[in-house]
Amino acid sequence: MDNNNNGNWNTGMPNMGAQPPINAPLKLYDPVKKANMALIFGLISIVSWIIPLAGIVTSCIGITCGMTGLKSSKHGRALAGFVLSIIFLVVSILSWILSAAFNIFDIFNR
Repeated sequence: MDNNNNGNWNTGMPNMGAQPPINAPLKLYDPVKKANMALIFGLISIVSWIIPLAGIVTSCIGITCGMTGLKSSKHGRALAGFVLSIIFLVVSILSWILSAAFNIFDIFNR
């Protein structure tokens, strides 16, 4: 019988004990755009808290984009946008509550 280089006896089959070469995993989806959008909406929410409804909307968009963007290669941008959006979501809600309270108690119209 002939012995070929891969250790099998004349079958033409590769050696079953050999390990396949290890390739680096492919990154199929990198949500860099979501990280950038989170930062942009976080920065917009700094200004938009003055109008509470706009602040809440932009902050919520920034939070959702930031959560997705945290899985990207631009983790820092996503984290910055995420944190800014959370902070100014709280500020927008407080602004809305205070403006409603001032309207109810008519503090400025005395």
